[in-house]
Amino acid sequence: MNPKGFGNDGRAADKGCETFKRLPVLPRQDQPQGGRRGSAVLRTGNGQSAPVPVRQTLFSVVQGHGVRARVLILSLVSLGAPLCTFVPAQADSLHSAQPHPSPVTRQTHTALPHGHGAAHSQPQASRSSPYLTPDTQPDPTQYLPPPPQPGSLRHQTDEKAFAVTRGWKNDARWALAASDAKLQLPDLLNSFSCAAGFVIDAARTPHLIALLRNMGNTEVPDMWKGKDYWRRTRPFVGTDNAICTEEERADIAKTGAYPSGHTMLGWSLALVLTELLPDRSTAILQRGRVFGESRIVCGVHWESDVQEGYLAGAAEVAAMHGSAAFRADMDAARAELAALRATAPKPDTKQCEIEHEAAIHSPL
Repeated sequence: MNPKGFGNDGRAADKGCETFKRLPVLPRQDQPQGGRRGSAVLRTGNGQSAPVPVRQTLFSVVQGHGVRARVLILSLVSLGAPLCTFVPAQADSLHSAQPHPSPVTRQTHTALPHGHGAAHSQPQASRSSPYLTPDTQPDPTQYLPPPPQPGSLRHQTDEKAFAVTRGWKNDARWALAASDAKLQLPDLLNSFSCAAGFVIDAARTPHLIALLRNMGNTEVPDMWKGKDYWRRTRPFVGTDNAICTEEERADIAKTGAYPSGHTMLGWSLALVLTELLPDRSTAILQRGRVFGESRIVCGVHWESDVQEGYLAGAAEVAAMHGSAAFRADMDAARAELAALRATAPKPDTKQCEIEHEAAIHSPL
């Protein structure tokens, strides 16, 4: 995943979106069996850096269940959640607790919703800080299983899904996968507008945006922690197979595949919106599932990356419900969306039909 999204300083959209570039992934045959622990360093455009805190907390999940069962259990426990503003908005506030850097470099700059100034994108009272502490943050390197080993039955399933979806290039589902790769706002909220039943306008939802910023600050460090720990090679690496985001091919080939960050963040958003708009829960959760599946269709993730991405997103949301700040921000966003839906326009009918077809024809 190459996260993009909101920063926090009110600069205009033409400044671009947050991008994260990382060191090359180890070749599969050289990957350590136990993974690699460490912290990260964030480097901003002015050359400043700060270490990313490493969370070591074990998050207990139900054992003895399949992936989908565990996702469902955590989802039902949590129903609420984050997403991806996906930018540690004020890096220094995130990293002061961890003195040991790791070989991870993040080059960042900020962006706001296209066509809108800072007054619309910056809420009056935005903390832009994580909801969890090292003591309450679930550790994906502990609760997630390791990725499938080459030659295993599960890895064979991964390979089959990748091969089959290469035949979907240039159809509507391929285009949707490319659209779902965009994690900047308002694109991300637009991705869930059909499911919500109305256009979720980022310029009119400052409390929701504040919630999402804080959620991104909470989730993104753990997303990278899992990717760094397992350093799994992406399915297209070493092949000439097409992916839906060719312009990012060189960059994302250097980043770990497991778990899928897009899926983690998209499923978190689906859980948040399900709680904020409970009468739309079925459509929203379906869209969250399709959002993750887009990473398989795109060719940048294995099927198992996506399945564990759902679990990771649910785990983060479950933990965040223990935060009073999270619950307060959810209440503010809920009232804001209730007011918005009374006057918001309906989403594009054709786009909604495309998303419905994608839900029917799952690659899983």
